[in-house]
Amino acid sequence: MKYLFVAPSLTPPTYETFEQQVYKSFSKVDKLMSNEEATLRVSVSKEGEEFCVTAELWNSENLLSKEKNRDLRAAVDVVSKEIKNQLLKKKDKKGLRKMNEKIKDLRNKLLSRNVE
Repeated sequence: MKYLFVAPSLTPPTYETFEQQVYKSFSKVDKLMSNEEATLRVSVSKEGEEFCVTAELWNSENLLSKEKNRDLRAAVDVVSKEIKNQLLKKKDKKGLRKMNEKIKDLRNKLLSRNVE
């Protein structure tokens, strides 16, 4: 998975902390995406005293999550969990579709045997 960081308003030490937290928080998402080419874009802006973190995962499905929080690390953790949950939901739906197709094929084969 490729990472893109957009954080123009962060100071260098804060940016390093942000980058480390993204790699740490999105490691599970990265493992889920091991077979697919994907790009994760994480951007941060500061609105008053709150950090606004936006994460976008671009693969066959585009996923988006936003969070505002005074703690940058907590905001990154929240968006990573939301992206992971969205990704798992999409993968479960794909798995169910494949299983349903197999069941229909087996059913049709059994019915075609009974007809003959």
